[in-house]
Amino acid sequence: MIKRLLVIFLSLFIIYVGVKIRKRERVDFIAGYNVIFKPRNEKKLAKRVGVLVMLFGIETIVFITLSLFLSNLVGF
Repeated sequence: MIKRLLVIFLSLFIIYVGVKIRKRERVDFIAGYNVIFKPRNEKKLAKRVGVLVMLFGIETIVFITLSLFLSNLVGF
């Protein structure tokens, strides 16, 4: 039970990081050796990356609660 709560708190932290990326509207990527890639529409890319990170956090919470429900249903 404690492990599941720890994973849920970690998921909430991942969602928080996604929100911060989305609001920051700036994303830097390392494209290669000593080359930094600057996208044309950086705000749009930051919003999409932020949403993707938030969805990963939400997915983690959903799977943890689903596994809790299924473990009680099956009896493990």
